[in-house]
Amino acid sequence: MLPAHQRPRVERWRFSSDFHHPVHLHLAHFQVLSRGGEQPAAPDAGWKDTVDVRPYEVVEVLARSWLFVRGFMLMRNSKPRVEA
Repeated sequence: MLPAHQRPRVERWRFSSDFHHPVHLHLAHFQVLSRGGEQPAAPDAGWKDTVDVRPYEVVEVLARSWLFVRGFMLMRNSKPRVEA
């Protein structure tokens, strides 16, 4: 078993915006827990690194990272990413 400081960190995050854009996390993956307080739709299923946030919507995610120091980098992309 890995020491506590080397285990993946899991945190609950809420993304919101006043305009439509994708939100991307570097060095972390997440699962969408809710979108606007409702259950996520099928396209939100599975592990992601980018989520499309609509105007005035709150998207709640559970993020997992293998970073051994606290902190994440957020990047606001102007174009949606295509997932394989």
